[in-house]
Amino acid sequence: MTNKKTVDEQGYNANKTGKWLEAQVEAELLKYGIKSIMYSELDTKSGREFVASCKRGFLLKHVPYKNMYGSNAYGEFVLYLFGKGVFRIECRYQGVPGSAQDKLPKLLGDCSCMQEQDVIIVLEGNGFTVNAKNWIKTSAKAVQHKHISVKALAEFKAWTKKLLTKQFKVPVASALNSMIKGAIDSVHTKKNTKTLPSKQS
Repeated sequence: MTNKKTVDEQGYNANKTGKWLEAQVEAELLKYGIKSIMYSELDTKSGREFVASCKRGFLLKHVPYKNMYGSNAYGEFVLYLFGKGVFRIECRYQGVPGSAQDKLPKLLGDCSCMQEQDVIIVLEGNGFTVNAKNWIKTSAKAVQHKHISVKALAEFKAWTKKLLTKQFKVPVASALNSMIKGAIDSVHTKKNTKTLPSKQS
C-alpha cells in the first residue's frame, strides 16, 4: 500500500525545486521595480528599449559564462543596478537529503571563474547539511580575487531590501549602450567588464 505521507512529501519537494527558488529571487527583485530579460534578447532593438525603460536596473536571465573547465555554461541571473554594481546570482535548492550538496565544490569553482566581481549564491532547503553549508560559506570567504557570498533566501531578501530602498538615478543613453555592450562582451573575455556608470549629476 502506498504511503500517502510519502506521496505528499514527494509532491511538495518536487514543487520546491531550483526553479521555485529562481522564481522567488526574481519576484523579490520585481518588488523593487527590477524587471528581467533573457540574455539572448539583450542585443536586440526590443532589448535595448527594455534597458532604456528601466529606472533602477535590470535582471538578465540564463546568462552564459565559462566554467572552471573552460566550457560554456549558463547561470541563473546577472543583476545590473545603476550606479551600484553588477551581481551574479546563482540559486541552489535541496529540499531533502541528496546529492545536490556534493556539487557545491564545483559551483564554487565555477563562481570563482565568472566575470563578475560580486557573486551571490542563494542556498535554500533543509536538505543541505550543516557541514555542507558551513563549508561553502567558509570556502567562499577564502576566495581572494572576488567577493562571493552565500545567503539563505531570507538573507537575500534582507540584502535586496537594504540595497534597493536607496535612491537611484537613471544613466544617460550613451552609458546604457555601453552597459549593454559590456554585458554582451563580458562572457567572451577573461577580463572582468564592469561598465555600469556611477550616479550621474
